[in-house]
Amino acid sequence: MELVGKVVLVPRDREGWGDASVDVPCVVRRFVKGATRTKKTKSKQSYYEVDSLYLKAHYPLLARRHGWSWRWSAREVESFVCRELETADEPDRRVHARSNKKKKEYVAPALSSKLPEVQVDKVIHPLALAGCAPSSWASAAAQEEARLAHVKLNSQLYAPATSLLYQFIHKQLINDVSEMGKGILAKLLPAAPRGKKVDVDPEYDPSLGKVCMTFNTDVAKVLRALLLCGGFIADDDGRVFTAGNGDSVTAMFGAGCVNGGFNPLMKMTFFSARKISKLKPSALHNPLTATDEEIYAAAEDELGTAACDDDGMLPAWRLRELIVLKMQGSNEVLPDWRVAGVASVDVERAVTVTFKAATGKVNKKAVCEKESVTIRFTWQGRSRMRPGNTLMKIRFVSLLRGN
Repeated sequence: MELVGKVVLVPRDREGWGDASVDVPCVVRRFVKGATRTKKTKSKQSYYEVDSLYLKAHYPLLARRHGWSWRWSAREVESFVCRELETADEPDRRVHARSNKKKKEYVAPALSSKLPEVQVDKVIHPLALAGCAPSSWASAAAQEEARLAHVKLNSQLYAPATSLLYQFIHKQLINDVSEMGKGILAKLLPAAPRGKKVDVDPEYDPSLGKVCMTFNTDVAKVLRALLLCGGFIADDDGRVFTAGNGDSVTAMFGAGCVNGGFNPLMKMTFFSARKISKLKPSALHNPLTATDEEIYAAAEDELGTAACDDDGMLPAWRLRELIVLKMQGSNEVLPDWRVAGVASVDVERAVTVTFKAATGKVNKKAVCEKESVTIRFTWQGRSRMRPGNTLMKIRFVSLLRGN
């Protein structure tokens, strides 16, 4: 047992070891004590676990013939010449001890100073800052209503007496609109769910989406004013707001109007990294979940010169937006070969926002007031089964423009 950790020299005149020019050093790793014979067990001889990386490195033919790790009897090992372990006895020894060296931190490329490095969450809705709806996508009547609503919003935001209050209300509005955007995304499914088909109401239309949320009454009033600023048209009671056109919906619920920068009006799904790597190992498989390091590495391959401006490379959040926009495709261009499906709100069809007052009661007495806000929209989806530049299957054929 005292030989563990030391080196024994196996003589070259041993049978079958004549090809070695020197006595081969072997390291003793472990001692296993034998067991005496009993009525139920057989006697076992003590042995040492021995290996020789020296033999493996310098005499590969011998190592192939005899191996380089053995279990030798204790009596035989103790008959060899013994000495202390030296560095040369383990030429290919790999040290598996954990290194304390810190991982090298990733250094981003030189970025453009024209855009912030990190996307900042919204505090005030862009329509409250931009003003009334442009004449290119709003009627004269809608423009006049938008102008009056914008003047009222500005007076609330910039008047010293109400400024802090309405900044808080606008921030809460952005939070609620972002949550409504999550609900819209949950309704968008590029492909029909797999499973057993069931009979449904013939009047039910799966292409119609509806999301309902509860707003604070003060927040709901600001939302009404923003809808007018965006070109929505209110009915006589001021309860139902209908989008003037697609630009009105994008201005109110688009990617630049919510926290996190996601697009509530469009969902894109991608094939798994395993499927994509089989066709192109180095390809970016999902820009929405990729790290900033992966985005910067793939930016030039995906966007070319559009990944940089005169001042440097665009920040990761902007590159991610451009890559997703490129992968989305259009009516004339197929979506990227890595895209599994795309579903989006059809902003050219009717989009309505309905307000309904609700009063909470306890023992038939009013105790709180709130407002229910419901958005109704039409959506379309398309998907493909496998990666490639193939046509996508349209989910709702009846919604095609020719029908």
